[in-house]
Amino acid sequence: MTTVSIPKTSTGVTEPFWPAQRKRLEVTFETPADALLIARGHDPDSNALAFCANLQPGQREAFLGAVRAGVAGTPVMTNENIAADRAVVITGTGSGDGVGPKFLVKLSP
Repeated sequence: MTTVSIPKTSTGVTEPFWPAQRKRLEVTFETPADALLIARGHDPDSNALAFCANLQPGQREAFLGAVRAGVAGTPVMTNENIAADRAVVITGTGSGDGVGPKFLVKLSP
């Protein structure tokens, strides 16, 4: 498990990573037995889970780039048929149960 601390660098507001009140994120990556990479964003100021995302192993750096840049997501209803250069980010999950709003985020190489 690795954690990366990311400060908000712009004044803009974008979902799912940077709503108005958020100033920084700690993104933790875990690799469970099924070989997917799980990214969890934690807001250290509110002590709350901000988002979670299941990524392909090679998407780590592109995902971090999207968080740093504040790439805006498009609301989606499902995880099915997601292109390789995108990730579904689930926000407002609290306990990590995956019931929060979902956003499709484009990842740049």
